Amino acid sequence: PISIDWPISIDWPISIDWADRNRFPLSFLHRYPLVLVAFFVILGVVCDAHFYVSLRASVVWWSLASFAAVLGPWSWRTIRAPIGRTNRSAVWIATITLATSAAGLWHAYCEHDYRSASVLRLIGESESPVVVRGRLAGAVSIRRNPLSDLWNRGDVASYQSRLTVRLESYRRGDHFRPIDGNVVVFVDGNLGELRSGSLLEVYGWIRPFEGPTNPGQPDLRPAYRRQQLHGQIETKNSSAVTVLEDSNRPLSAWVSSIAASARGSLLRHTDETTGPLALALVIGQRELVEPRSRDALLATGTAHLLSVSGMHLAILVLVATWALSAMGIQPAGRLLVVVLVSALYVAVTGGRPPVMRAAILVSVFLLAACFRRTSQPLNTLALAAILLIAVNPTNVFSIGVHLSFLAVITLILAGRPAVPSSDQGEREALLETRFQHLVSESAGIWRTTCAAAIRFVMQLAWMSACVTAVSLPLVWSQFQLISVVSVVTNVVVWSGLMVALPAGVMTVLLDPIHSSLALVPGSICHHALQSMWAIIVWTSAWPAGHFWLPAPPRTLVVGFYLVIVISLFWRTRTATWFRGAWCT
Repeated sequence: PISIDWPISIDWPISIDWADRNRFPLSFLHRYPLVLVAFFVILGVVCDAHFYVSLRASVVWWSLASFAAVLGPWSWRTIRAPIGRTNRSAVWIATITLATSAAGLWHAYCEHDYRSASVLRLIGESESPVVVRGRLAGAVSIRRNPLSDLWNRGDVASYQSRLTVRLESYRRGDHFRPIDGNVVVFVDGNLGELRSGSLLEVYGWIRPFEGPTNPGQPDLRPAYRRQQLHGQIETKNSSAVTVLEDSNRPLSAWVSSIAASARGSLLRHTDETTGPLALALVIGQRELVEPRSRDALLATGTAHLLSVSGMHLAILVLVATWALSAMGIQPAGRLLVVVLVSALYVAVTGGRPPVMRAAILVSVFLLAACFRRTSQPLNTLALAAILLIAVNPTNVFSIGVHLSFLAVITLILAGRPAVPSSDQGEREALLETRFQHLVSESAGIWRTTCAAAIRFVMQLAWMSACVTAVSLPLVWSQFQLISVVSVVTNVVVWSGLMVALPAGVMTVLLDPIHSSLALVPGSICHHALQSMWAIIVWTSAWPAGHFWLPAPPRTLVVGFYLVIVISLFWRTRTATWFRGAWCT
């Protein structure tokens, strides 16, 4: 421990002795190397996005930075130090600079690829007629047609389909010319039978994505940009979309057929209220959820429960692990099955970043358990961040990704015990833990069970409160909402989620075999969601349960999280109280 001339005395967790091999920078690098690499990868993407001019300029800039970082420290070390002595500082400088440059170049390439798409030349400020051909990318999303509920519009289709099409050609005169780019096509009617990879011909009107038209309305253009979409095409009805060729990608077609089959199975065993919730919960299709329902979920802070995320995958993996263990399958077999289930779930839900992050965490954890190695959660989380950036560098700017990683980091830190202020405190905490364990073993089974249930609920409430408090500034700045009731609602609704999600998955698996086999799990899923929704509606009506307020300045939000990050290096009991007071 050292004392720093600040108003407080800090017991640093490690020694800062520059002559020691375990000094602070190297000790941190040995423990969390991927965290540092992920930080500089994110920095490279952010810098290139801010200063991007052209792909050529980015290549020149990042190449010069890499060249200077690699040769500079090594040349200086060669002049000053004896030959044969390793300069670890130079190695790390070169490594993090190369990681930053690689991330910046990758973002520059993706940005250049997006801006150079030839479809942008067809998209003007107003809509124009167009005939295009392209491949269907991903499963078809179905939503309620907003025009079907208008007065005297019974001739309008009840549903509207959303198709993502990767363009190949467009008609100019009597001939089709090559074109590239991605568009989203809105079609009146249910086209859920279409399979990913099918070649389509679309007649409609193409136009750019519109910005918000009302105060407070969210701007969806950045979200479309992260999905690599360049524009949208509006059509009259389903006859404007023609299938020219079946899918040439069997695996993608199989995954999209599973999503379509799951949608039909869930809707058959639920009603108009729980059906959209089941689709959002099990397969991540939120388009059928009504705007009023979305507002209730947002007001109670439970939108993440009915939006496929890492928690959903964790529940499925937990249930699958219990089932595989009950069948006596060895750890290696369990690892293979769970990884396959995770990959299939990621594909069926559309490859959403929170689910991909959870799949990576689960896979690394099970792999470490299979080889009897310990896994470092922060390193694994950093690996997930690097892989998400490799898939799509614009994930760095996604609010959903920010909230997902922020929640996981908060759960990791909140789940750790308070840091003892001394070795004596650590020994006392260990003795207290052993004493509580002996007391639990001597008590009766009912008393032990009740105590365990109470501890579980209290721990769940503590985790919910921590996540709510830490994520509140970010949620407030993005959605102009402060939800006070979310701590209670999440704890109560979570038990229903543990029942509804496995039951919904069983419905999806058994219904294609025979509809009668899915009656029981379908009924369980329906009633669990019905109970969850009743609680959400009830708590959303609580007075002073939530507040709609103007967003705070961005500098205050950044300052809030900067103080939290700095306080993590102050590992004492006082720091724990300070973070709690700061969040409050």
